[in-house]
Amino acid sequence: MRAIVAVSEGRATLVSRSGRDMTGLYPELQEVAALVQADAAVLDGEVVAYREGRPDFGALQPRMKADPRDAAALAEETPVDLLLFDVLALTVDGTERGLLRTKYTDRRALLRQAVEDGERVRVPGDLGGDLAAALAASTEQRLEGVVAKRNGSVYVAGRRSRQWLKIKHRPTASVVVIGWRESGSREFASLLVALPDAAGELRYAGRVGSGFGDGQMEDLARRLAKLGRKTPPVEDVPGEDRRDARWVRASLVGEVEYAEITAGGRLRHAVWLGVRSDLAPGDLDPTR
Repeated sequence: MRAIVAVSEGRATLVSRSGRDMTGLYPELQEVAALVQADAAVLDGEVVAYREGRPDFGALQPRMKADPRDAAALAEETPVDLLLFDVLALTVDGTERGLLRTKYTDRRALLRQAVEDGERVRVPGDLGGDLAAALAASTEQRLEGVVAKRNGSVYVAGRRSRQWLKIKHRPTASVVVIGWRESGSREFASLLVALPDAAGELRYAGRVGSGFGDGQMEDLARRLAKLGRKTPPVEDVPGEDRRDARWVRASLVGEVEYAEITAGGRLRHAVWLGVRSDLAPGDLDPTR
């Protein structure tokens, strides 16, 4: 969860990218106020929760949605870290210095000087200029990908910049289409898909609503119209996805790419690649 962190007078305020005050959700991150070696600072970073040693968005979601009154207890159960990667302003000896127009490498050096590493707050090192090595390291650590930043770039606030490029690892999976959700403006809003579990039983894996090229939606709609059934072919579809769903027999196999499979078995950020009519559901390999 992206966070802008303002530190002043011994206290930190955390604000989301949309402008929401998140300070009360993460009491353990007040540690950053004691780690800043300046009168005040405005920092950029990510709030991260871990599962099995790697960042996991699903582990973070309960903290994002919690009542702040429960935050202290949740901080004991699922603590988060603050990973800082940029600095927007520093105040030293009463003099404020805005850094938005300072080049990236100089900002990183100032950030490293201004913030000490703590128990839950740190400034991770970068992986240098070798993209292949960075991608290999992120694969080994089972991370989502890397961010490549132009060394001489300035900080562009409030919009995406080509000076920072996200390069994601996008694994693929073969999925079984089990239904579709209605749409008023196109053939369907999204496909509902399933994946086999370790025992080979199909389990609900979420929705796929993007990636459909020219003519693909029309072709899929024709295929699905021939496969209709009244009930879902798997039992674990949540109520919010059942309400406007139309169900089909579990016989159409497609290929998707995705960011990750959550602990609950859901595909995150799935994108449709196409139909794999040469595979039968029993041939699926969910680990590819």
